[in-house]
Order: sequence, then structure tokens, then C-alpha cells
Amino acid sequence: MTEIGQVPVIVRRELDGFILNRLQGALLTEAMRLVEEGYVSPDDLDKTIKDGLGLRWSFMGPFETIELNAPGGVADYCARYSSFYRRLAADPPRPDVWEGQQAARVVAALDAPLNSVEREQRTRRRDRRLLALRQHKIASSKTE
Repeated sequence: MTEIGQVPVIVRRELDGFILNRLQGALLTEAMRLVEEGYVSPDDLDKTIKDGLGLRWSFMGPFETIELNAPGGVADYCARYSSFYRRLAADPPRPDVWEGQQAARVVAALDAPLNSVEREQRTRRRDRRLLALRQHKIASSKTE
């Protein structure tokens, strides 16, 4: 895997879904809730990730991120923000944010669905950008 530029991880126990998909699911479920409850549009939520959190997460993970987001590292971050995250965990998004009117609200707030040509063009653009980012990360790691 490393020879083709992938980064393997060790999954210590069997569980439903891949680690990446489970993390993505948590983020997407909260994103669906935020849109469904009217806090933010899908476009602005996308901006929050691609121009905010996603920039950090393209070269560091969530634990390294919080290590650097509080003067005393992870322990300090947990002490400062655990009450917020506890409240958030106590009120999780409902599973039905993926269904019916909730999902329809997200679809309606987006631009018109892509046709097959547009989808193919955007997919190729995404793949080129991912390759460029991967190449940048490899080059950057050699100079650090």
C-alpha cells in the first residue's frame, strides 16, 4: 500500500464500516442536522469544511489539531471544551436526518442535480486536485 502512496492503518478489532466511513458518517450526520434545522445552508456548510476544518485535516488529524488548539495540548483542550462536547453528545442528530423531508430539504437547497457530463467533469476535477494534494503532501514531508 505504501508503495502506491496509501497510508495503511491498523484496525485493532472488527467493527461495522471502515474507520474513515464511520468518521465521515458522524460529520455528515451532524451536517445534515445543521442544515435540516436551518442553522446553515449546504453551500455554507461545505465552505466551513473545505475552507476551514478540511484545510487542517488535509495534513493533520483531529487529535493533532486539538493538541495545537489549546496552550496545554489535548488535556487542556478537553478541560476547556468538554462541557460543550458533552452537551453535543447528549443531543445527537436523529437517524431520520437522512430520510424524507429532512434529506429533501438538503437536496432542495443545493443547485440543480448534476447531469452525467457535469458529474464526470467534476469527478475528474476532484481526482486531479486530490492527486495534486497528495503530491504536495509527499513533497512537503521530504522538506520537513
